[in-house]
Amino acid sequence: PAVGSSPTRLPELPLAAAALSTPGLDEAPPEALGEHADKALNPQHRDALLVFSYLCKLSMKDLALGQPDPRLVRSKRMALDLVLIILQNCGPVFRSSEPFIAVLQKLLCISLVKNSVSSIPKIFSLSLQIFVMLMTNFKEHLRNEIGVFIEQIFLRILESGNSTYQHKYRVLQVFYKLCTDASTALELFLNFDCDVDEKNIFERMIDCLSKIAQGKYTSVEHANIIQPHQEQELKTLALQALVTLMGSIVDWARRMTEGQKSNPMDEGITEPKAEVDGDSDEDGQGQAMPTSTIISSPNLLRLPTTIIEQKQRKVELKIGVNKFNMKPKRGIEYLTQNGFVTNDPTAL
Repeated sequence: PAVGSSPTRLPELPLAAAALSTPGLDEAPPEALGEHADKALNPQHRDALLVFSYLCKLSMKDLALGQPDPRLVRSKRMALDLVLIILQNCGPVFRSSEPFIAVLQKLLCISLVKNSVSSIPKIFSLSLQIFVMLMTNFKEHLRNEIGVFIEQIFLRILESGNSTYQHKYRVLQVFYKLCTDASTALELFLNFDCDVDEKNIFERMIDCLSKIAQGKYTSVEHANIIQPHQEQELKTLALQALVTLMGSIVDWARRMTEGQKSNPMDEGITEPKAEVDGDSDEDGQGQAMPTSTIISSPNLLRLPTTIIEQKQRKVELKIGVNKFNMKPKRGIEYLTQNGFVTNDPTAL
């Protein structure tokens, strides 16, 4: 059957799918990953990698606008279902192999960008479940991609007046799952908000949740799409996410303190995985979204003073940029005094 020329997407996100796009990827043959496939440990790994690559590419197929072909919709749903099952059941050897990580970065992430703005509930739900799985088990390999997902897709859905209640509710469910894992939330803060070269993604996420919990996001567009009782449900879920985040961080800090007291010489602390809720329903709203409290990043064990210094450094840079935009001479003086630039004309 013929495939439509453009994907089904939400009207408020025209640039979301372009965030991670790679020209010509849909037409690229499996041999495009041959360099990585040759590094597979054995023929079984190579076959599994080939199947996984094909499923990712199948899930990227564009659907026609309006009334898409039901067969193509079922094909996309089945591909996403199988991708999720593979991610849930792949072993540690396969999960840590470079070829597999390369497929995640080059194929699966682009597939999720396309499907995370789908107007088809099941496809949208499966995409979010796969994203949570990536956040749980592969966040150390997908730092930049995760930042793009949160900033360019999820926050836009929550902030847009054109996105539906179902889309907002499911995104809030993802944020709630993220807030139950203190280590993941803290890594977002360290990797983005404390990095001078990155945007304050964690701050934006918390600010967005706070506005939704207080009803400050309400606009004319929201009033036309979201009913009052639906708005109340969004407020409740956003508030629950914030409360859960605070509780998980306090609990994590307590366990870290107790662990350091009991093992003062042990610098690598790993927490056990949380149990997964297995409830599910037809459209995927209740599908299990696994969470984990594994501390995979050494950034979480850095001294608090170092983290504070990095965050302060970023704040100073922002102040310098604002001063420069208002008056370049004063901005350059401020940036020079704080060590961001030197008096060398080349550096300026």
